This record gives sequence, structure tokens and C-alpha cells, in this order.
Amino acid sequence: MKQMRVFHGSWTVISVIAASVALTGCNNRSPVNQVETPTSGQDAGTFKPTKIVQTDKPPVVTLDEYNKLKTGLSYNAAVKIIGAPGRKSLRRWPDAPHKVMYLWNNADNSNMYAVFDHGKLTEKTQFGLS
Repeated sequence: MKQMRVFHGSWTVISVIAASVALTGCNNRSPVNQVETPTSGQDAGTFKPTKIVQTDKPPVVTLDEYNKLKTGLSYNAAVKIIGAPGRKSLRRWPDAPHKVMYLWNNADNSNMYAVFDHGKLTEKTQFGLS
């Protein structure tokens, strides 16, 4: 009998976003900073939305830019649209090592993530972009 895998993708991705905001801050645009998803302890798999705050700093990513990102777009094309590189997440897919998640965080705690499989956008989500 064939084994079935349970997909935890949505909650895992939400956990990565919450962990990225908590662990890395919101205004470091360096592409080499990485975040790690909590896999154990009290916050493992828990989504805790971050409060949007007022700031005078311009956003790294806007809702308009987010909406321009379409499935199949390359990472380099996404960076051109957004105007800044994302931070590479430490999130790994054991059965798909070619998948990479990038995060973009704004100073007001709004953010987005995008997953690229073989260098092409496959999924994205955002929190609080305007």
C-alpha cells in the first residue's frame, strides 16, 4: 500500500513568517540573513500575527508589487519588481530540496513571503501590505 504524506504547507509557511518577524526584525534588507522555523517548544506551529505600526520609513514591498508577482515568475524578476532582494529562509522541503522561500519585511511589520521551485514562483502570501 502506498504511503500518503500529510501536507502541512500552509501552517508551516505561516509559522515561518511569524518566526521571521520575531527572529530577524523588520528592516534588515540583507539577502544573507536567514530565519529558522520553530519546530519544538511553545511556539512551534503557532501563528501569532504581528501588529502593524505607523512608521515614516518607506516600505520594502507594497501590495501593488505583491500583486504583480505571478506564478512562474523567476526570483530575479521578482527582485526587480519589488526593488530589493528577499531574505532566504532556512525552511527546507525534504522531498523538494530545490524549493526556496524568501521573505520581505517592512518597518511597520507588514511582510510577504514567496516560494520558488526550480527558480520559479509557486506560492506567495502577505500580511498587512498596503
